[in-house]
Amino acid sequence: MARPMLADGRGHDIVPASEEELLDELRRFDNEFRAAREPRIVTIYADPEADVTPKLWIGLGRRTDDATVAYQHGLSGAQSRGPRRNDKREIGYEYGDGYSEFHRSTLVPKEDALAAAREFFQTGSRPTNLDWVDN
Repeated sequence: MARPMLADGRGHDIVPASEEELLDELRRFDNEFRAAREPRIVTIYADPEADVTPKLWIGLGRRTDDATVAYQHGLSGAQSRGPRRNDKREIGYEYGDGYSEFHRSTLVPKEDALAAAREFFQTGSRPTNLDWVDN
């Protein structure tokens, strides 16, 4: 099994050697996206060489200290559920040439999103530290 890969949708693919490197890269992306005022999605592929691999998407770069997290494996997926449980207003993130929208109810504290990324890096499974809403 290959190590997890981090992709920002703009051709910047990184294979972190450690959890610390993963978190450093995620924080770097967050700062870069925030400075550009361009929230974007970063994807972590559990095994980039597999035909079907679990993925964790993290929406970073917002002016506030929160993020959106989504998990997918095959046809099943889920989105994070934060404290704004009933907030259906939309927020958006760019990825590559596309744009994805989510409800504000998906926003979780950024440090919780980073902890989810750490757990996903270790296990390749849906992180257990967040509440989820299945798609």
